[in-house]
Amino acid sequence: MSLSVMSYRDSQYMNPLAASQTRKRTVTMSATDNRIRILLVDDHPMLREGIAAVLGTEPDIALVAEASNGREAIEQFRAHRPDITFMDLQMPVMNGTDAILAIRKEFPNARIVVLTTYSGDAQAGRAFRAGTDREIEVLQQVAAGNSNKIVANHLCVSEETVKSHMRSILSKLGANDRTHAVTIALKRGIIDIQAVSSLRRDAYLS
Repeated sequence: MSLSVMSYRDSQYMNPLAASQTRKRTVTMSATDNRIRILLVDDHPMLREGIAAVLGTEPDIALVAEASNGREAIEQFRAHRPDITFMDLQMPVMNGTDAILAIRKEFPNARIVVLTTYSGDAQAGRAFRAGTDREIEVLQQVAAGNSNKIVANHLCVSEETVKSHMRSILSKLGANDRTHAVTIALKRGIIDIQAVSSLRRDAYLS
């Protein structure tokens, strides 16, 4: 599988006509058509509209299908077998990461370009994957609304250790405070909203 990362900004792709034009943008290709076939996956219709408009200016590229979540992405991939898939990560129903894993399992040679909202996403992701699992646990606990003391109790570490992890997290994300760090991490898919919701539910039931 080929996997790369492309960043984009929301303001570049805003168009109010997007939601009604999804089906009209995809094309039917003949057997002799040699254009690169693209599957576009993003839960924001206006972002898909903007990206589709850019792709439409390239004569050797054809947008063959679109999807708004990971589950749809798998279905559309099976139906169209695109040459390249543009995949957002943070989506409802099924996120992009899970969709990539599912597609890769079924189609090992799939070529996927990951779309991210921030230019620093790839670097931040690599930083958290490089032996920083505990920092992600801390960030999820904070996102669930827990204080440093409660986080420390849940993870069986000292409160000072939690504070140290938070300083590292703020630095890696370029965040101003805890709330800013959680917001960035959710948008970038570093922590999962479902996992955070589960922690909140467990805390409520306990």
